[in-house]
Amino acid sequence: MDKLDDSSFIIINLQFQFNNIFNQKLLHEEKGSISSIEKINLLFYRVEENKNELAVVENILSKARYQNLMDLKFFLKAQVSLVY
Repeated sequence: MDKLDDSSFIIINLQFQFNNIFNQKLLHEEKGSISSIEKINLLFYRVEENKNELAVVENILSKARYQNLMDLKFFLKAQVSLVY
């Protein structure tokens, strides 16, 4: 939250309910997991310009409470990690 006023970061917080989209094709326990997701937080920044920030984010996401769901790479430089 301390990066809200920093123009080198883009932060997007989306209130979202996945169960409205995927509800029909999920098992009961999957529906329970999906329904627990209430929002999506997105943080965009250029790694080259914010190497220290990358270390901070990696440290936060290395905690046991976070599970890596997917890693994506776009073009030559864009990289995305989806963590739950």
